[in-house]
Amino acid sequence: MIAIDCTDIAHFLELFLLSGYHWVPKEDYNWSTADNLKVDIVPKSDDKLVTIAPIHEELGGNLRQFGTFHKKLSIDELKVPYYGHHTCKMSIKGKSIRLGFKIWMLCSSSGYPYVIGIYSGRMNELSGMPLGEDVVTQLPSKIADRSRHEIYFYNFLHRIIC
Repeated sequence: MIAIDCTDIAHFLELFLLSGYHWVPKEDYNWSTADNLKVDIVPKSDDKLVTIAPIHEELGGNLRQFGTFHKKLSIDELKVPYYGHHTCKMSIKGKSIRLGFKIWMLCSSSGYPYVIGIYSGRMNELSGMPLGEDVVTQLPSKIADRSRHEIYFYNFLHRIIC
């Protein structure tokens, strides 16, 4: 069963009315970014995870809702198997989980996850930081009072030093 609310119906009707007003040769062109085809009022997103973003944000808030009680925190990556079609799915040869999503986590020493980040491509291309350094600075920024925590990130250390 799919839950549909009034906002979903309103968005559908808006797109339906727009398709009658703004004519393009193919239906897919409504989401085109080409100058001669693009429709500025149709929402655009470069975020590959836009479909799960609300769930991801709510999950993150729920994990941190009572605070970060552990002093020692660790950043590491894991692979979640996934065989469907998605642009964020990665294939890494020689790994036990060859196809799936790469996820970075900031966890307590007991394994409780405080921050979860799904890899969807280079996050801050303009920052100029290596990817490992970017991950190590982004994940702890989501917890309050970072000064009272010790953060360990062994697997990312060689990427930051190089």
